[in-house]
Amino acid sequence: MDTIIGQRVVKLLVAMTGKAKFFVSLATAPDHFGQRLTIDGRGEYSGFSLACMLPPRTVMIDLHPSAVGHRADLLYAACKAMPNVVERRHFR
Repeated sequence: MDTIIGQRVVKLLVAMTGKAKFFVSLATAPDHFGQRLTIDGRGEYSGFSLACMLPPRTVMIDLHPSAVGHRADLLYAACKAMPNVVERRHFR
């Protein structure tokens, strides 16, 4: 997690289309009322970018105990600390 221009940002490299990986980031505004989801292309998809604003309390996180990866628990804890994040288990 980083802070960029006063926003808390979680950024991941995610495989989305076969072997193509995209940077996916979630930025939370300092006032905690706005969140922006951004997907940026790499390699063959360089130059592609998709960004959308999300209303508060729309970001859900989940951690599957049976499939926890090497650092999934650390990332989960960092995301859980962000304002307006809810756990998916509350909606099951």
